[in-house]
Amino acid sequence: MPFLVTFVLSWICFYVLADRSIWRLYLPACFLSTIMSLTTDVLMTRYDLWVYEDPTGLVGPKSQNFFDDFGIYPVVTYLFLQKFPAKQALSKQFRYLLFWTTLAICIEFVYFIFGWMKHNHWWNHGWSYVADWLIFLVLLGFQRLMQQGWLAAGFSKELQFPAPVTAEGTPPGLDIQFGMAGQTDVVSYELQPGNSIPLHTHSLPERLVLVRGQVELTIGQETRTLSAGAELVLPANVPHSFLNSFTEPAAMISLFEPQTHTGT
Repeated sequence: MPFLVTFVLSWICFYVLADRSIWRLYLPACFLSTIMSLTTDVLMTRYDLWVYEDPTGLVGPKSQNFFDDFGIYPVVTYLFLQKFPAKQALSKQFRYLLFWTTLAICIEFVYFIFGWMKHNHWWNHGWSYVADWLIFLVLLGFQRLMQQGWLAAGFSKELQFPAPVTAEGTPPGLDIQFGMAGQTDVVSYELQPGNSIPLHTHSLPERLVLVRGQVELTIGQETRTLSAGAELVLPANVPHSFLNSFTEPAAMISLFEPQTHTGT
């Protein structure tokens, strides 16, 4: 029963705390965390360094693993990555990691105290805490690879800026990160106050979500102000531009899904 309760509480936390409009951005990392959890389940059938137990007897071992694998693991991954202070000082990033690893080991302590989990052989809470750090660092590195690494080279051709750009390939005052969720290309933008994204087009329809701040979007002769939470779809090959004339940075997510054609 405690594992079912944890599963339900995890998804309630996701519903309340997660920014679900950008779920595609973190979906691969959530899959990775679930795969890592499933892998340890298999390993623990041979090397029983720890075991889960339900004192009520209502939930069997396989169900216990299921509730963890598809509950707390992907939800914690999503919430952890969503708020990671990537552009802040290393000291703040360390404190953020310290918070999440401490939270993870505290959850394990609760399991241990109530008899829902026990350690075998040489495993103890110290090793669990080390493992928590490794897991969070692996997830963070994977997410950075998805957003900034070799995927950027394959997707950057979709951005067509006719205006002059900086040596990094982007207009001044604009930070761009690239990623992928399945077949969907994901671009994360942060536009600083007083800066703009010049008139440009995309070869695919663009689903745009404004995560934070405000921007002015110009399409043709029409200019409109978008605020945080706005979501719209821009057709392919339609020139458009953005201007942040406000006092706070604006964060946007763009999704580009491959078009499928059906016919007879």
